[in-house]
Amino acid sequence: MDKYATYTVEELAADPFFMQWVRHPDARSEAFWRSWLETHPEKAETVEAAIKLVLSLKVKEQELSGEEIERMWARLEAGIAEAERTPGQEGRVVRMQQTWWYVGIAASILLLVGLLFFLLRPAAVELYAAKGSHEQLYLPDSSLVVLNADSRLRFDPAKWEDERVVFLEGEGFFEVRKGSPFVVQTPQGEVAVLGTSFNVFAREQGFSVACYTGKVRVSSAKTAAEVVLTPGMRSQADEQGQLLTTQFEPEKQPDWRSGIFTYQDAPLSWVLQEIERQYDVQLELQTDISDKKFEGELDMRNMELDSLMSSLQYLYDWRVERKGDRLLIRSE
Repeated sequence: MDKYATYTVEELAADPFFMQWVRHPDARSEAFWRSWLETHPEKAETVEAAIKLVLSLKVKEQELSGEEIERMWARLEAGIAEAERTPGQEGRVVRMQQTWWYVGIAASILLLVGLLFFLLRPAAVELYAAKGSHEQLYLPDSSLVVLNADSRLRFDPAKWEDERVVFLEGEGFFEVRKGSPFVVQTPQGEVAVLGTSFNVFAREQGFSVACYTGKVRVSSAKTAAEVVLTPGMRSQADEQGQLLTTQFEPEKQPDWRSGIFTYQDAPLSWVLQEIERQYDVQLELQTDISDKKFEGELDMRNMELDSLMSSLQYLYDWRVERKGDRLLIRSE
């Protein structure tokens, strides 16, 4: 764990284990790096700068693999060793030449890194969770966002130090590090926090925000309505854009993160849209469901699609037929 204590921003950004944590964090790497930062708080700025560099290189998909980086350094070290073995030069002159040779090498490396960072610096970073998948990303300040299926997140890393602003389409869960105001913009409304964890749902069928820790300020895009949420409060916009507040148990994480979706008197069309997102399947309706409602819990992570559709088929008296990646739904 201590080997990273002397790493520079560039060395850290080139480390395969670090890159894996930034791009595809899991419980093991998350525990490692959070523990490491607690042990080395003086390296927080270095880590944040390295995260920005990794994200910048990722956007253009021109990042080097760990093996390529090792080969580059091997060639560099071989060149240094060869220069040290050069015959026929002795004393002070040789040492001065070697010194300037090292300076030249170092300057070249710094110039290359600087050029790469400048040329590959993105105007905006975008993360998309495709249908049938969830994605998570650490932002430049180490705040975490987890996206539900068919959701999109954008932010500008070049402006991050001045304003922590992201744009969300879909649904996402956020764990925000304390600091300057953090704003989530959506087509339906805006969420502003300082440091907290919360869930934002912003799709065609509605806009809702649930606060798990800290405080969240929610504003509606349709009206001047605004509400401040504390842990255990959820705000949902109605068709006119007014914000309605209800209570929930903040000890539980959003159900969708574990694949569980709970509905209370929800339009059946909402349920089918979520099935399309989670299973990456197209449902073709040949029956009217405009007046149909659904209430209950669906496990869309552990239940096979055919089993889930069989349950709905029995419940609504349907006939479901598979046509490639499409499911045709007809009335019996």
